[in-house]
Amino acid sequence: PTTPFARQALSLLRNAGEELLDAATDTDSQNPFMRLRAAAPANVRALGDAFVGETSTIARQGLELADQLPDLLGEIAGGAREFEPEPREMRELLRLSFRAEDVLVVQFDDDQLDESDELYSVLRDSVARRQAEGEVEGAAPAVR
Repeated sequence: PTTPFARQALSLLRNAGEELLDAATDTDSQNPFMRLRAAAPANVRALGDAFVGETSTIARQGLELADQLPDLLGEIAGGAREFEPEPREMRELLRLSFRAEDVLVVQFDDDQLDESDELYSVLRDSVARRQAEGEVEGAAPAVR
């Protein structure tokens, strides 16, 4: 994945993704998405607006993550086995700073480096601490 061709292909895909996201969220009246939106019933417009808002945010974050993959895969292929920050340091950073409102922790059966149980515990404790300190109003953020 670190070949020049692969980097160029990933760059083209990222640019196409950005352009698509920009088109979907552009409020210009000439935008075909906006013309479709204007013709839709109000409840469908509201649902579409919510969907586009949420998915575009997630998609943009995914594109940022994808930018890091070629270098990461190149380091792993080159023999890298250490991560920065170290897992212990990462858990402490999460415990003190993580502020997401809803988190899904995914665990894979064949992952030799899996620390999802520890991560889940850290995030659950962080939510409890934030709730006790009054940082979280109402129901606690979900950690699943």
